[in-house]
Amino acid sequence: MISEDNEQRLKDILDLGWEIIKSKQAHGGLQLRNEAQFQYHFANILASLGEHYCIFEQDKFDIEPEEHIKTGGRSKFVDISCRLNDIVAALELKFPRGATDWTRIGIYSDLEKLESMPHNLRRFYLITDSESYQRNGTKVSQVLRTNKGLVLRPGNYGPVSIGKDGPHSFTLSETYRFNWTSENGWHFLSMRVD
Repeated sequence: MISEDNEQRLKDILDLGWEIIKSKQAHGGLQLRNEAQFQYHFANILASLGEHYCIFEQDKFDIEPEEHIKTGGRSKFVDISCRLNDIVAALELKFPRGATDWTRIGIYSDLEKLESMPHNLRRFYLITDSESYQRNGTKVSQVLRTNKGLVLRPGNYGPVSIGKDGPHSFTLSETYRFNWTSENGWHFLSMRVD
């Protein structure tokens, strides 16, 4: 049976949606080429699931790509925001082709941003064709690690610079596990920020 609890139902929608998009990308049901396509298709999958998880007459599921949020006097955008009744989730997505240090900076930046969001649930999702994020290799990757199996503890990370850009530093207050999965040349990472 589907849970009657709004938060559990939204967690189930996010978890099942992630499994669906991973399977479709790994097996050719989708052929995502960039982050915009990832965002579009993931939002559609979540919207469809959300509709099916509305089991009570008064239930309402909404989804908003690129939601504008003001927190702490600053404006931020969330890649996807979805709501089931009174429970709201913020999702940040990455879809890098090949490995870049900019993506490592983006991962830490998104985690830091999600920690500041007022949403009930916060998730980070990444799909890539590059296995190199799972190991160290560059100067930036020695500081902003994303290794397979890494447990990232609360603390300060950085500073790092790329060329003349930087320095970039991040403060994280949660613990994160880099539990990468791989299938058919695609590599997947999801992390809960709540």
